[in-house]
Amino acid sequence: MGLSWSVHRENWLKVGAIAFACFGSAHLANLVLGLGLKATPVWFPAGIGLAALVLYGRNLWSGIALGIFSFSLSMGSSWSFAIVAALGSSISAFIAAFLLEQIEFEANLRRLRDVFGFVLVGGLITPTINATVNTLNTTLAGITPWNDFSAQWGTVWLGDSIGILVLAPVPLTWLGCTSCTQPAFKRIQADLAQLLPRLPEFLIWLTLLLFVSGTVFWASTQTELALYPLEYLPFPLIGWAALRLGQRGTVLGSLMVSSIAVLGLTRQVGPFLAKCAGQMLEAALLMQIFVGIISVTALVLAAAVAERQQVEDLLRVNQVHLQTLASSLECRVRERTAELHHRMQELHDSNQVKDLLLHAVAHDLKTPIQGMLMVLNKLHGKQEETVTVSHTTLERMIQSNEKLLYLLNSLLEDPTAIAAIAPTPSGSIQLKQIADDTVAKLAYLLQENQTTIVNQLSEKLPAIQADAIQIQQVFECLISNAIRHNAPGLTITLSGEVVETFVKQSSGDRVKRAILRCSVQDDGVGLPREQCDRLFELHSRNSHNCHLTGIGLGLYRSRQIILAHGGQIGVDSQPGKGADFWFTLPLSEQTV
Repeated sequence: MGLSWSVHRENWLKVGAIAFACFGSAHLANLVLGLGLKATPVWFPAGIGLAALVLYGRNLWSGIALGIFSFSLSMGSSWSFAIVAALGSSISAFIAAFLLEQIEFEANLRRLRDVFGFVLVGGLITPTINATVNTLNTTLAGITPWNDFSAQWGTVWLGDSIGILVLAPVPLTWLGCTSCTQPAFKRIQADLAQLLPRLPEFLIWLTLLLFVSGTVFWASTQTELALYPLEYLPFPLIGWAALRLGQRGTVLGSLMVSSIAVLGLTRQVGPFLAKCAGQMLEAALLMQIFVGIISVTALVLAAAVAERQQVEDLLRVNQVHLQTLASSLECRVRERTAELHHRMQELHDSNQVKDLLLHAVAHDLKTPIQGMLMVLNKLHGKQEETVTVSHTTLERMIQSNEKLLYLLNSLLEDPTAIAAIAPTPSGSIQLKQIADDTVAKLAYLLQENQTTIVNQLSEKLPAIQADAIQIQQVFECLISNAIRHNAPGLTITLSGEVVETFVKQSSGDRVKRAILRCSVQDDGVGLPREQCDRLFELHSRNSHNCHLTGIGLGLYRSRQIILAHGGQIGVDSQPGKGADFWFTLPLSEQTV
C-alpha cells in the first residue's frame, strides 16, 4: 500500500510539473508575441510536452492537457474550447511519443537515425494532428474566419513543429540517457565537471554567439546591415559547438539563436522584417524557416559528431582489446614454443640415449663374446675327438657369460631413471665381506692382467642396511673398470672409513650425520678433470685413448645404485697420478 501510494505521488508530481511547464511556456509565448489564443510562430508547449512524454512515459499526457486547459481558461476562452485545445495538444504529443517508441528512438539523439526519426515524426507528421484540431476549434469558436482556415492550419503546424525542433532537444539531450543508471542530476553534474577544463573556450563561444546573433537579428530595419543576407552568420558557431562542446552545447546554442531571432521579430527588427518590407506574416514565415533549418542542422551536426566519437571510442577500446589479445597470444605462442622446444629436447635426449645404448651393445658386449670365441676356437683347433676343458678355461667362460648377463640386465632397465633401481636390503651386511667376494669372483681377470688387490677394509667397520648384490655390482664395476682402462701390473687399494658430514633435511635444516665412505684407488694413468666431471653420465668415451672403449654403462648404473641407497659417488684423479673412485652409504640410526 505504501509503495503504491509512493508511485502514485511521484506520478502526480510529474503531472503537475508538466502542467506547470506547459502553462508557463504558453504564457511566455503570449507575453512575447501577444497573440492570445491565436496561432503563434513558435509554440513552446509542444516541445515541452513531447520531451516530457518521451522521457517519463506516455501515461503523463494528462499534464499536457491540464496545462493547456488552464492556459486557455486564463485567456478567457470557454470550457469547451479549453477542453478541445487541451485534447489536441495532448493527443498529438501522445501519438508522437508512441510512434517514436515504435522506431526504437533513443532520447539522447546521439544517432543520426534518431535525429531523422525525431524530425520526421515529431517535427513534421504529428504536429498535423494538433494543427487540425486547433484550427477547427478556433474556427468554430469564431476566433478565426473560415476563409483563413488553411493559413491558420499552416501557422499552427509550423508553430508546433518549430517549438518541438527548438525546445524538445534540450531536455532530451540533457536528461535522456537510455544506458545510464544514475539520476539525471548526477549526470548533469558530471557533464558540467567535464566542461570545466573547456570553460574559457565555452565563454568565448557564448560571447561570440550572443554578439553575432544580437547584431544580426536585432539590427534595425532602417540600416543597411539588415538588408544583407547575414542571418546564417551564426552557423559556423553552431558547427564550432558541435565539434568542440558536444551535443548538449550545440542544441543549447541552437535554442539561443532561435530565441534571439524570435525576439528580434517581436521587436519588429532584424533581417526577416527588412526583407519583407514590413510584412509581419511573411517575416514570421521566413523566421520559422530559418529556425527550422538551424535547429535541424544543429541536431544533424551534433549527432554526426557524436556518432564519430562513439566510433572512435569503440575503435580505441577494440585497439586496447586487440593489443591485450595480441600480447596474450604472443605469451601463449612463447609458452607453446618453449614447451615444443622442451619436448624436442627431450626427444633429442631420448634419441641420444637410444644411440648410446645401441653403441653399448656393440662395444660392451663385444669383449666377452670375443674372449669366449677365442677359447672355443682354441678348443676346436685340437685334433682329438673329445676335448678336455680345464677348470681355468671353464671359469673364463662362466665369467664371460656372467658379464654378458649383467650387461643385458642393465640394458633391460630404464637407463635414464634412478627410480628404476629399487634396492632390496639383504639385512645387515659387512662391506669387507662383499669386497672379498668380489675379488674372488674377479680372480681370473686379476691374474690375467697381473693386477694386485690390497683390501684395507676393516672387519670393524659398522654393518649397513643395503642390497648386497647391488653393492657387489658396484665393487665389480669399479675394479673391472680400473683394470680395463690401465696397463697390466696395476695395484688397486680398497679402503673404508666412517666420516661425519652435514645433511640437509626437507625442512631446510642441516644436521650432522655419520656415513660410511668406501674408496677404490689405483695407481694407473689417471683421468683429466673434465672427464671426471662427466664420467658417470651416459656418453661415449674418449676415442683417442685405446684403453677407453664403450660408453660407461656400468659406471652410470653404479651411480644409480648408490643414489638409490641414499649415498653419493664420485672420482678424484689427475693425469699420471692414478684415480680414486669413492662412494658413500648412510648408516642407520641403530648403527650410529
